[in-house]
Amino acid sequence: PFSGGTNCLECGLNRITEAPGATSESQCRCDEGFFFCAPELVRVGTSGCKACPSGLRCPGGLGPPMQEAGHWNFPMQGTACDFSVLTCRNDNQCPRGALGVCAEGREGKA
Repeated sequence: PFSGGTNCLECGLNRITEAPGATSESQCRCDEGFFFCAPELVRVGTSGCKACPSGLRCPGGLGPPMQEAGHWNFPMQGTACDFSVLTCRNDNQCPRGALGVCAEGREGKA
């Protein structure tokens, strides 16, 4: 991550860059299928890019996972990087979207 450098340096925390030749650590991100669990959010040794849990969608980058249709998870609570994904009766009750989103007229865990 240095302009004009001759050696590659790893991003660390299981992150990657989109293309060779990155010049800044800010270009490091998680690959598709992974989400970023920031070091300040968890105990030592459990941060970095983590595999996307079943029922969630992880488009890559540094953002939180999204829920897939037919699944629900509590909204991310600041310090949590572990998820307990629930399966809904059907896709209409739990639409695809941000964690914790419910269909119109519904709310939270039933």
